Amino acid sequence: MKESLATFRKAITESADLQEKILKGGTDLVELGKENGHDFSAEDVKAAYEELQNSDEELTEFELASVSGGGRVPYPQAGFY
Repeated sequence: MKESLATFRKAITESADLQEKILKGGTDLVELGKENGHDFSAEDVKAAYEELQNSDEELTEFELASVSGGGRVPYPQAGFY
């Protein structure tokens, strides 16, 4: 996973404000990352998502809450909903 994306992922777990922006939907993760000093592309997000699916790494509590009930945080720019 690209370092700036990994850092942004950690920032999300520590920020209720970022979590709220993501959960309300319609948020472009790449733009939100840039607004918060993290530089990565939609391709980086997609690659990281695929990497996490194929790893033994556990999801963060926020990520678990986001996907509970079979859903996931929508991010069409990276090709998943």
